[in-house]
Amino acid sequence: MKIVPILLILGAVSAMGDGGVLMGKEDWGSLRASVFASPAPLRAGPTDISVLLQADGKPVLAAVVSFRWTSLGSGKEWLPPCCSMASDKEEIPAMLGHSGNRLIYSAMLPIKSSGPGRLDIQVEYEGQTHHASFELSAAPPPPASARYWPWLAMTPLAIAGFVLHQRLTLKD
Repeated sequence: MKIVPILLILGAVSAMGDGGVLMGKEDWGSLRASVFASPAPLRAGPTDISVLLQADGKPVLAAVVSFRWTSLGSGKEWLPPCCSMASDKEEIPAMLGHSGNRLIYSAMLPIKSSGPGRLDIQVEYEGQTHHASFELSAAPPPPASARYWPWLAMTPLAIAGFVLHQRLTLKD
């Protein structure tokens, strides 16, 4: 029973909110935008970018938000694993409720290369258009083995489970 609190504490160290890690904040008078990204650290590949908009401390649910990533250097190129992430659009529209949190505007943004880049956010709210830019750096994409190891580990685990089952049942 003493191990349960330890496991809870270890799990809390790596826990993130619905939007990932806070990348920056921008204020436009009474309107505040908090920008989150996942995975952390930021990597080339599909990236979940989220924005929490607040006006006078209350969430804003009637805005139009879009994202744009511009690579500023020449880093390692990332190629999408499927054609659904390949996009020639300049701006990616964010949807309210795309993530588990219904108060956050978010979208999957393809970051196509590692290295320095700029995340541009455009917010249209109450007839005004607001812009924010954040200079960020994207790490190289993880190797394929790091992304797919749970799937690759299933077969040896299934075989080991079957062998263990057979050994236990044959002894009887």
